[in-house]
Amino acid sequence: MFVTEQETKNNLSIIWDALHDYRENCIPQYNDNDFTKDEVSYDEQWDEICGAMAKITEQLGLDSGADNDD
Repeated sequence: MFVTEQETKNNLSIIWDALHDYRENCIPQYNDNDFTKDEVSYDEQWDEICGAMAKITEQLGLDSGADNDD
């Protein structure tokens, strides 16, 4: 099955949207100066997720930016 570059970009955008929604609703964010070790690890988890997506995007030969809306 042939997938165009635009279809791939659209698919990645859908995944990025889902990941951002997951971040917003499921991974606590650091909001003040009184954070716990667990909150720090959530930020590390988010960084790992975004890093993995960026690597996948780059391997596909596309822009490594978080949102491929072109």
